[in-house]
Amino acid sequence: MGVIAAVLLIIGAKVMENRQEKIIELIGLTRRFEDGVVAVDNIDLYVRKGEFVTFLGPSGCGKTTTLRMIAGFDKPTSGKILLNGEDISALPPNKRPINTVFQRYALFPHLNVYDNVAFGLKLKKIEKEVTDGNGNTKVKQIKYDKKTIAAKVDKVLKMVDLEGFEKRSVSTLSGGQQQRVAIARALVNEPEILLLDEPLGALDLKMRKDMQLELKEMHRKLGITFIYVTHDQEEALTMSDTIVVMKDGIIQQIGKPTDIYNEPKNAFVADFIGDSNIFSGTMVGKNKVRFIGKTFDCVDDFAKNEKVDVVVRPEDVFLMDEDKGQVNGKIVSSIFKGVHYEMVMKVGKSEVVAQSTVQFARRKGKRIYPPGRYTHYGKGIFR
Repeated sequence: MGVIAAVLLIIGAKVMENRQEKIIELIGLTRRFEDGVVAVDNIDLYVRKGEFVTFLGPSGCGKTTTLRMIAGFDKPTSGKILLNGEDISALPPNKRPINTVFQRYALFPHLNVYDNVAFGLKLKKIEKEVTDGNGNTKVKQIKYDKKTIAAKVDKVLKMVDLEGFEKRSVSTLSGGQQQRVAIARALVNEPEILLLDEPLGALDLKMRKDMQLELKEMHRKLGITFIYVTHDQEEALTMSDTIVVMKDGIIQQIGKPTDIYNEPKNAFVADFIGDSNIFSGTMVGKNKVRFIGKTFDCVDDFAKNEKVDVVVRPEDVFLMDEDKGQVNGKIVSSIFKGVHYEMVMKVGKSEVVAQSTVQFARRKGKRIYPPGRYTHYGKGIFR
């Protein structure tokens, strides 16, 4: 076991070696609207270069407002936004090396795929040194020539698997193809950071799952920073290196997907990320907690008689024959979810949700066996 732990530690160090440099840093960032509503409340956060970071939370939690401030579409009421160590809080959007993919894509219906992707390049000006007749060197603002634009567009269309679609009208494309056009248009300008504001929201379930994998692979190939906004927990868990969970404009927890899921810091995170059973419990001894009428072991400890919250994931509840588990329960509901059955068990006055690939007869008495290991965070005990 010690050898395996050491190997994992070395691998982790190598992965993080290239991601130590901060590209974006938010310091005391606050956005208060004119009606007094505080959308973002004094948050501190940094994003490393090449990282895939997801802002996750319910509607109105401040995630999109935070993204808009990073993009420059909204100005913070107070606080700073640093890009590579420089304050860009007052810098207009077109001066930032940042591009955004919107939920509704914002494609031009009267332009074909090529012209949609090339639109920004045709307007963009670059600095070039020129020498006049007297031998003096000056810096001029010039536009890209047609050959350069064509080469850049061709490259990015290959990247998003739309090669050969250049002359197609965007109105004839599927939702997934339109989304790839929007991503290509954002990437063609070679931004340091790509912002994505719920870009998969308009797609059907299967296409959304496919695009999650495509975006993750695209991020791996490009190596640039992705900052993603979603309210979909599965999207965040599937794609992200780091998840930032928000509620009411305040960051609740920052961590890797596995840490967010397995080690939530409070009841809101535990309930919002995945399905959860949340019970009120009481510490009854050293590393012992009592809930649903039974005492369970826990890893950490609180003072005796202290009230705690206990979270048990449905997939961590095991159903056994009656009197062979830890508590008796009765199945009152069983729903087929495709991958598994979701059952609601009545245990005394409490309800316990369990997930199993095996169907159990409804109303049949069963013994529930939750795993015996629990860990706590703050005032709660979480698995």
